Amino acid sequence: MSLDRLRRDPAPARLLVCLDLRERAGLATAAHAGPRWRERARILLHHARRAGWPIAHLLVGFPLAEASRWRAIHGLSPAPTEPVFYIDADDGAPSRAFVRFANHFAAAELLIMGKPSDRRQLERLVGALGERELAAAADAMPAPPATPGVRLTAVSALIGLAPDLRVIPGGLREESKP
Repeated sequence: MSLDRLRRDPAPARLLVCLDLRERAGLATAAHAGPRWRERARILLHHARRAGWPIAHLLVGFPLAEASRWRAIHGLSPAPTEPVFYIDADDGAPSRAFVRFANHFAAAELLIMGKPSDRRQLERLVGALGERELAAAADAMPAPPATPGVRLTAVSALIGLAPDLRVIPGGLREESKP
């Protein structure tokens, strides 16, 4: 995403931040399998790309020897035009470059999804962004965070999908009117 394009495009409604969407190499699940949160994350990422939301990937920085042991989760890897920023593995703080990027989209709702390493990582993210409120796509995360300053919401509410329906025995019935 070029700086010129960022300057002339209207302010987006949301900025999607994908937190550490990696898994250990060799432990990958098949594309059709895996936890439900991964499918919801794929839906949200696909929607964000089609809607033109800015997307940033925030990864925990590992020592070089450890980095080769990790790879992007199938269907959730960064597109070539999406910036990748790093979080300091020791203190959990996002890079200054990420904070500048997020502040550029100050009018946009900041939405997070993915796998925060721990509560401290989210607290540092909230702290680095000042008073800005974050929203978390709770069903696009393995465990929804209970972090002050982070509002939980469902993917279906974010992208205008109807909530998931459950089939029950007997199906639909017309209710009789009294």
